[in-house]
Amino acid sequence: MAEIKRKQPPFPSAAGPAASGISLGRRIGWLILFSLVVLTACGPNSEEDYFSLATQFYDSGRFEDAIKVLKKYLEIYPQGGRRDRALYELGRIEYYALGRRGEAVRTFRRLMIQHPAGDFSFEARKILAGAFEETQDWDAAIREYQTLIRDRPQHPDRMEFRFRLALARFSKDDPERGIEELGRLLAESRGSSFGPQAFIELGGAHFRLGRHEEALYVFEAFIDRFPDHSLASTARFLKAATLEEMGRNPEALAEYEALLPVYHNPGAVETRVHGLKDRMKKAGAPARPVDYKYRPETTPETTRNLTEKEKKTGK
Repeated sequence: MAEIKRKQPPFPSAAGPAASGISLGRRIGWLILFSLVVLTACGPNSEEDYFSLATQFYDSGRFEDAIKVLKKYLEIYPQGGRRDRALYELGRIEYYALGRRGEAVRTFRRLMIQHPAGDFSFEARKILAGAFEETQDWDAAIREYQTLIRDRPQHPDRMEFRFRLALARFSKDDPERGIEELGRLLAESRGSSFGPQAFIELGGAHFRLGRHEEALYVFEAFIDRFPDHSLASTARFLKAATLEEMGRNPEALAEYEALLPVYHNPGAVETRVHGLKDRMKKAGAPARPVDYKYRPETTPETTRNLTEKEKKTGK
């Protein structure tokens, strides 16, 4: 749990009473109950004790017990000062440790309703946005990323939020608005690591829409601006593919051949080179001359049949 960082001493071992014949499960249950009773009897400054105990259970892999402690805290302290933290940690355990995504979504929603402006609500929204991406609920993912950008316009991760918002729009088959988001990202990026990726996605979007001039402009801009970037060879490959689509085959072939020594998948480039050379060869082959003196060969049989037809029709 990200917010529980202090290393706590291990929870008291139950090894001693083993000889009494009491099962390990019952001993653990009694220990939890005893801890909760003690915690409940403490004064108003004991809220942190719940998180200490939850941490111990979490660190030992006893996620269900950690959840019980956090839920008990929420019950005992209806006006507690750390309820937002408790709900956040509860949702994280449900989502990551136990894979209960439905419960986690409900817990995070409860957190965001009760503490809409808090830091824990912001972090919960980030988790929800990613969860909706995984389930391909693009409308929900778009809403979450829009809210993240709106609520924290200066957040250091805002470029990532906008980039993922653009990808969600593309996945929803809304390319024009995806292009708009990438344009905003590039206008605001100022050296962001998502700038180069935005160029690639923007050029690809124009390419898929058949806007090859725009796509070519974007890919060439990437190559000029980021010549040594790890995605530079990808941009060069996409530039060559765009030239090929535009029918500028000699230029495309030159780009492919220059890319062969450096591209991470030379087989893909070789396939393009061979296919392009083959098409260029066929397109440049001279046409077969037409023999205008040619007449179909006839046989006595076909001549006789034709003569009989002419007699009957008078033609």
